[in-house]
Amino acid sequence: MGFRYILGGTQSKFNASLEAVYRSYLSDFEADNSWRLMLNLDYAIVKNQKITFSFGKNYDGTTTKDGNLVAALGTVFGFGNKR
Repeated sequence: MGFRYILGGTQSKFNASLEAVYRSYLSDFEADNSWRLMLNLDYAIVKNQKITFSFGKNYDGTTTKDGNLVAALGTVFGFGNKR
């Protein structure tokens, strides 16, 4: 079960979203219930280039060894026609 809230439009330079996901298993033998919370920000530098930032709590230890904090900074370059 989860939700996502997006602030910004398709043509805006700045967009933000907040998403949360909760995982629950039918039996307690498989794994503990866990959740994820993520804040995503992106800013359009020019038409086909964006800088993105993600920050949040990942599911309990699924992708990291010593904790469950996720942070990423990246750029997105588009090729082809400007839209």
